[in-house]
Amino acid sequence: MKQPLVSIILTSYNFESYIGQSISSLLNQSINTTIEFIIVDDSSKDRSPSIIKDFASHHENITFIHHPINKGASYSINEAFALARGKYLCRFDGDDSWDVDFLKKMVAILEEHTEVGLAYCNCSYINLNGEITNRDVPTRRKTTSIIAHEFNDLLTDYYITAPT
Repeated sequence: MKQPLVSIILTSYNFESYIGQSISSLLNQSINTTIEFIIVDDSSKDRSPSIIKDFASHHENITFIHHPINKGASYSINEAFALARGKYLCRFDGDDSWDVDFLKKMVAILEEHTEVGLAYCNCSYINLNGEITNRDVPTRRKTTSIIAHEFNDLLTDYYITAPT
């Protein structure tokens, strides 16, 4: 695979009910570019690993790592980021889902504004029945730049919504 523009890191632990929809929402992005997917399953006890393995067998741009022993979320995230080769990195969990144009819009903003190093946006919450319960949940802050006090605030009050 040629050098990807975007690397998407997906971590999973016991997301059998959601993982297929999550991966599909990534694969169905409308952006026309090279994307690599690095999916780490951290020793799920459900069918998550077999679902992920099936997707990986049909998509050469998916790298699947399965931990036979649980190593924790931080380890899994760091392991995936170490393998990422894209210009842009996205963090994603096995129960997240993106609108079909999400990545196209985010990459366009980052490409147009090269001085920007981080982009995030509002999100919606979906309950266990797949119903949107809280649409367009705003971030707790709006900022156009990260300066020293913003960086310190980010360390203590993580206000970037997932999965941006």
